[in-house]
Amino acid sequence: MGMPQAGDSAPHKLQIEAGLLENVGGNTCQFNGTAMATITGYDYAAKKIAGQASFTMLCIGYCDPCAAEFPLEMSFDLDWVEGAH
Repeated sequence: MGMPQAGDSAPHKLQIEAGLLENVGGNTCQFNGTAMATITGYDYAAKKIAGQASFTMLCIGYCDPCAAEFPLEMSFDLDWVEGAH
């Protein structure tokens, strides 16, 4: 997920991607979803971010006996670190 820039106002919309592995009946199902998140608060200097998003998680591998898709509501309150570019 990209981060808001210093001075950006909240709420702020940001595209995020989530993944999930689920073990059902000895099979590991893989899910992926992308959504626009609402950033409700962040502190650029402290590298803290909070918000929520609503996803439709889609099975992308080993789907039997897992559901093909399911809704997911997510809230987050995170510290972020700089990644390699």
